[in-house]
Amino acid sequence: MIKIILLRLLLPVLIVFPSVNQITPGLYVLNPSAGQIVAGTVEVKGSVPDDDFNYAEVSYAFSDETTSNWFLISRLDQTVHDETLALWDTTTITDGTYWLKVSVYRKNGSIIELIVEDIRVGNYTHYDVPSATVTSAAVIAETPSAGETIEPTLVMKSLPTDLPKNPAAIGEDDFKLSLISGVTLAGLILLVIGVYVLFRRVARK
Repeated sequence: MIKIILLRLLLPVLIVFPSVNQITPGLYVLNPSAGQIVAGTVEVKGSVPDDDFNYAEVSYAFSDETTSNWFLISRLDQTVHDETLALWDTTTITDGTYWLKVSVYRKNGSIIELIVEDIRVGNYTHYDVPSATVTSAAVIAETPSAGETIEPTLVMKSLPTDLPKNPAAIGEDDFKLSLISGVTLAGLILLVIGVYVLFRRVARK
């Protein structure tokens, strides 16, 4: 009887607060997002599906290419869920706008591809952060195996994020604090010198 009462009390809590370890199945990229400005080594984070998984590849291409030449960043021999898919070193390429692609090769010969467009690499170029008002979408294009018909799927992507604040930047409050500290220190030094000179004069008399 007590167990039944406890279960009834805990049931609403379990419904409102589901398990934090729950994983959304499918192919998607959490970072970077379309339109995002990146620099240095970029963590490509997301998930690849378990269904008939053989291997996956993460690659990039320059967006201005008429026939895109994709360059391999990393190959995955195991599925990944909400974790790092690859580390993309953007310091080895020129600044510009790129596309990022995650390709999943299945054992049945079919291929699922997800492309994140308009990623701007700015290691040496300053870009204005876009004020996006809509959520961008990336299309998963799947190559079906023989006799199989598959509809394309839309995956919603998050809005571009702002660049992290520069830790070396000096704000107005920091400048005021430094100025006050400098004036106080200078006043203390002058006070010590004045007291020293006064004692010297007294000692001579």
